[in-house]
Amino acid sequence: MYIKSIELDGFKSYAKRQLIQGFHKQFNAITGYNGSGKSNILDGICFLLGLSKLENIRAKNMTDLIFKQGQAGVNKAVVTITFDNSDESKSPIGMKDTKEIIIRRQIVAAGTGRGVSSSYTLNGMPATNNRIHDFFRGIGLNVNNPHFLIMQGRITKVLNMKPEEILGMIEEAAGTKMYDQKRKDTEKTISQKDMKLEECQKIIEESLDPKIEKMREDRKNLIEINRLKKTKEGMQRKLDAYVYWQNLKGENENRKLGEETKAKIEQSRERIEEIEKLIGEKEKMLEDLENHKNDQDSNTELEESLKAKTEERVNKEVERDEIAEHMKQIEEDRKRKKISIEKDQKLLEKKKKEHEKILSDHDSVDKQQKKDQEDAQKYRSEIEALTRGTMADENGEQVSIEQKIQESRTETAELEAAIKTAQNRQTRLRPRIQDLTKNVDRLKKQNTSEMSDIKSRELEVQKATEQLKKLKFDEEHEAQIKDRVQILQRETQDLDQRCQKLIRTAHKGRYDFVFRDPPIPNFDRARDVRGTVATLFKVKPSEEKYNFAVEIACGNFLQQVVVSNQNIARSMVEHRVFVNRKTLMPIAETRKKSPHWQARLESNRFQHAKQIADKHKEEVKHMIDLIDFPPELTIIMENLFGSILVTTSLTCAKEIAYHPKIRTRVVTERVSTN
Repeated sequence: MYIKSIELDGFKSYAKRQLIQGFHKQFNAITGYNGSGKSNILDGICFLLGLSKLENIRAKNMTDLIFKQGQAGVNKAVVTITFDNSDESKSPIGMKDTKEIIIRRQIVAAGTGRGVSSSYTLNGMPATNNRIHDFFRGIGLNVNNPHFLIMQGRITKVLNMKPEEILGMIEEAAGTKMYDQKRKDTEKTISQKDMKLEECQKIIEESLDPKIEKMREDRKNLIEINRLKKTKEGMQRKLDAYVYWQNLKGENENRKLGEETKAKIEQSRERIEEIEKLIGEKEKMLEDLENHKNDQDSNTELEESLKAKTEERVNKEVERDEIAEHMKQIEEDRKRKKISIEKDQKLLEKKKKEHEKILSDHDSVDKQQKKDQEDAQKYRSEIEALTRGTMADENGEQVSIEQKIQESRTETAELEAAIKTAQNRQTRLRPRIQDLTKNVDRLKKQNTSEMSDIKSRELEVQKATEQLKKLKFDEEHEAQIKDRVQILQRETQDLDQRCQKLIRTAHKGRYDFVFRDPPIPNFDRARDVRGTVATLFKVKPSEEKYNFAVEIACGNFLQQVVVSNQNIARSMVEHRVFVNRKTLMPIAETRKKSPHWQARLESNRFQHAKQIADKHKEEVKHMIDLIDFPPELTIIMENLFGSILVTTSLTCAKEIAYHPKIRTRVVTERVSTN
């Protein structure tokens, strides 16, 4: 496959359509005068092949490829190349039957400041950029390959290529590199899709599955509640019907019994009236008989009749008493039935109220059921939204899950960073607070002792003055006393200044510093930034009288910041993470001060110093023995304090410092250095 013709229209210097034909299938050369457009023909070929680096065709942007940048009435550039495809053995895949392949690329200026639009056609059919690039890669043409177009001056570089670079050229020419690039792109796409799939799976497991499980449980509970409600309603209806039937039956029986009782009472009353009437008649007859009792002539029939009437009267009275007793029982039964009826009526009223309550509960249950159904519908909507990849935010608007996840991740990262910063700061400040508290207490005690010392000196001055008044005048003695007073006053002033300085030091946070985290992977504030030197050691409790001596000996080193290594220090300096200017001291890169430097003085030098101190009846110590510090900071502390000695008097300190066999720095207890 080779080029048969090239058509340029509005491309660079070709304002009108130009057709170039007669290309050879093996070798071609473009000749002409300077400025005749030779390079523009090659630029047109590279443009159609899909060159991405416009500087290789001498253009800054796509607009530069249009004739006079679209300002001369031409607003588009078109390049069309016709390829001869008669050799089927070298034809692209799927185009063996096509004798000619025509590819056309066009760019159109959209307007001032709006850029250009680009489009391809393959044999008259629209095609995408990727399809055209794959087409050329399939036949070994990748215009974006650095060695596809060899400009002047690059021949020597090509000849001196390494084997790997030559292999890359061969692979590019063979067309296999296209598939390597496609494989890389596919693997990258698969990796991105896997990450997206993992995020979706995580969302499903963390958000959807619990909601679905809860909804299933709610559905199960709702079904069970509905079943129990129906069962309860059926049983309640049966109970109400049974109670109503019992009450109705009892009421009918009571009504019937009441009617029977009334009838019996009425009969009993009639019977009582008849008996009373009969008793009256019998009493009257008895009176008549008694009136005729004394009659001697009364016959036996009358006596028998009287006797019979008397017995009948007795029987009637007994029968009357029985009827009265029976009526009493009937009245009691009636009262008892009445009480039972009242109880049944109360029970019926109670059941009616319970029935009304059940109906109201049923209404509330219906409302709850409707609410549950609405919640279920809401959950279904949320599930559908999550299935579509969206969810509702706080305002009820639908946003994409990916956006929500990104916002949550950003917020979580910010919160985690803030929490981590606060925790690191808390961890770092806790020992400092404790040390400062102890230091303040110690300074208060020391201040108290020094104030008492001042008062005692003032008392001595006062006593000396009083003794001077009592003594007789002596010029020599007076001069001695004045010298003593001046010495005491100077010492008092020194003590006052020292107290004030210690108090200012205790209350002034000059060793505090603020900084931002540098952009270093796995940066840890607590591990990588240890703090200022002043916060990393403390004077031993038994050696607190040397506090000020240690501070003066250390000097400005107290404000230097100790970091873990030189890379951390360099990054913090480059990114200006400190508010104020700071000097950094990396632990890992701290070196000895000189080839002859040692952590402590040699034993023979220290012995010479000890002999001088013994001569002055004083004690000499290594300053590094006066302090406590973490083991990992040993090299830092040895650099600062390893060669410093401490004595009591200035005379002894000078003699030790300038001795030819010692020659080291000496600090006195009262802070004089040599």
